[in-house]
Amino acid sequence: MSTKIVIFGAGHYGRAVLRKCKKSKKFKIICFFDSNKNKNKKVILGKKIYYIDKINQIIFDKIILCGRYIDEQTKQLKKYNINKKKIIVWGKSKVLPSKSELLQREAILM
Repeated sequence: MSTKIVIFGAGHYGRAVLRKCKKSKKFKIICFFDSNKNKNKKVILGKKIYYIDKINQIIFDKIILCGRYIDEQTKQLKKYNINKKKIIVWGKSKVLPSKSELLQREAILM
């Protein structure tokens, strides 16, 4: 059974997390959360974005944090009483494409 994942942050790193998770059958991406109200209810890469205040209305197993604002995201999740065991932090090395993936992309463009 796949783990129901939500991603905090719908920017560059959040989209990169979605792409990585799509390659794995272990994860089912439910949606994005973002603290930018302007992104609320928009869709990116086929997944809806919700303002962070809706987080307790969505059922998920884990939330992935990534990017530049992990400290701020963590504080916001505390405010909404999200269990620490549900939080996964992905650093740049986990999110960014590998050298072989970059070479594959480059070959496609040539």
